[in-house]
Amino acid sequence: MVNKLTALFLTALLSVSKSAYKEAEDVRKIIDSMTLEQKITQMLMPDFRQWKGSGDASEKDMTLLDSEVADIIDDYDLGGVILLDNNVKETDQTLKLTYDMQKAAMDNKANNGSIPLFIAIDQESWTGYPLEDITALPGNMALGATGSIEYADETGRVIGSELFALGFNVNLAPVLDINNNPLNPVMGPRSYSSSADLVADLGVEQMNGMQIHNVSAAVKHFPGHGDTAVDSHTGLLVVDKSYEELASLELIPFQAAVDNGVDMVMTAHIAYPQIEGDKVISKKDGTEIYIPATLSHEIITGILRNKINYNGIVVTDALNMSAISENFGEAEAIIMAIEADVDILLMPTILRSQEDVKKLDNIISEVKNAVKNGRITLEDIDASLERILLLKERRGILDLSEDKRTFEERLTEAKAIVGSPRNKNVERVVAEEAVTVVKNQGGILPMKPEDDEKILLLTTSNSEARAMKEGMDRLIIEGMLPRAITYETYVYNSQTTAQELKQKIDGSDYVVVISKINSASQLSPYNWRSRIPTEVAAYGNSEDIPTVIMSAEKPYDAANYPEARAIAVVYGSNGMDPTEGIESQKKVAPNIPAGIEVIFGGRNPSGKLPVDIPVIENGVMDTSRTAYPIGHGLSYE
Repeated sequence: MVNKLTALFLTALLSVSKSAYKEAEDVRKIIDSMTLEQKITQMLMPDFRQWKGSGDASEKDMTLLDSEVADIIDDYDLGGVILLDNNVKETDQTLKLTYDMQKAAMDNKANNGSIPLFIAIDQESWTGYPLEDITALPGNMALGATGSIEYADETGRVIGSELFALGFNVNLAPVLDINNNPLNPVMGPRSYSSSADLVADLGVEQMNGMQIHNVSAAVKHFPGHGDTAVDSHTGLLVVDKSYEELASLELIPFQAAVDNGVDMVMTAHIAYPQIEGDKVISKKDGTEIYIPATLSHEIITGILRNKINYNGIVVTDALNMSAISENFGEAEAIIMAIEADVDILLMPTILRSQEDVKKLDNIISEVKNAVKNGRITLEDIDASLERILLLKERRGILDLSEDKRTFEERLTEAKAIVGSPRNKNVERVVAEEAVTVVKNQGGILPMKPEDDEKILLLTTSNSEARAMKEGMDRLIIEGMLPRAITYETYVYNSQTTAQELKQKIDGSDYVVVISKINSASQLSPYNWRSRIPTEVAAYGNSEDIPTVIMSAEKPYDAANYPEARAIAVVYGSNGMDPTEGIESQKKVAPNIPAGIEVIFGGRNPSGKLPVDIPVIENGVMDTSRTAYPIGHGLSYE
């Protein structure tokens, strides 16, 4: 598949080579007319998630473009902005925000440039994030469980079409990290698989599906975030691997993406001391630290540019993450990134009020000084500008002023696309195909309740309860379950006692209990998230009540319940802001309703584990042994 796509891409490239010369010539003319400050600000992509205007008592989510922010976009000729969970709520509101931002960039009130923006978002095919109206796809690991190239393409097209309709032209996705470390605290369902080939195949298809709709994909996190055990939002990660080790695993999907024409590659805030051995003194505590990939010339130029032969745009991960901002300082980190041959500096500082603009001024001043004293060459700045403007030209961004549609016309089109019945059908089918039954002792699945029987659904949150209810109601409406059954949802928590659970289970004919484990510590038998599903399964067995555990997040907890007679894995429950690692409770994810459908026989399970599930004993994961291997998955047929 990858080779076929490579051939198609090269054919397309050759067919437009004549016009490419004209594009490059036009871009060089633009660059020649720009000041050094304009060139620097074209490389910046800040966020304005919250803003405290001159008349405001406090910061508030910026869902409508504040006039002060509009002036900043115009005055500073910013190359792009990223919108986050605070900014995007509904279709009409989001489209108005992106529309007004582009208008501010092109109005040219300051008479110093009018280049339209890259407007980026972090839509990782991960449920419920970030827009309430958008199709809530079941996530990358769910896609990996289907193993389907076709679904990868379909989900990419869904994402691309909806984002483009909303005014976005950059998506900071897909994730090409290989989930080869089950203890990774930030990856989990964000990764397709622990198989490099599967990650490459699905990632390239999803990437192309987005870019078909002129939404540039930014594959991440180069050179690989999968084999880590620390969150880069809070600490600097170190991966002790050689280039040869990376090339045999982590780099495979990135090479495939480059070979198939990816628009952008996002860096990782991870140090690789065997490749980049230089150290600096941390501004945080004065200790010596290794230089992470984001700031490393050896990794960005030496590997990505020279060995992988990537000539496109390199964008940093968020520079305001603690791993970068606290250890290096804002201006120094940006200068080092530019020296490494990075093009776009994502979230270079925190901008929440007019007072914060002073920080932006300082960054620009420090970069200008670095150019003047020879630390950064003007040729390097111009090379980044050429890559940025050529992509804006190729994706039609430089020609946005020629789009004469009114906002109302664009909104009508957006509402016909975002969350459309066709897209919602893709959401449902992929989620259902992903559900993986890993254990079915005694054939208790599928559960087949009859009239007047009672089902108990135990969950860890109200949003999960809504999702389970949606699945049950769907089965009843579609005639897969009798209307005379009854079901009850019950949210358990750290205060729930074994006696309460027994009272709920008594009188039930079937029990489904969700296990939602987000960290290794929660695997402990003394942690309520593991304790309660364990007690429910044990009591269900003692009373001969068919009981199934649904693993609703990272799939590794499937090995934590040896007493369970049936276990199904759905690979996700809620949305997440991948930039911040914060769960979103906005909407019902499709994973849990799909799990309910499979558990009660509405669909035959067809999902296969996209990762190995290690053995867990006494709440401790033993990664040297495998409980359920990659590719495992049971069927009712």
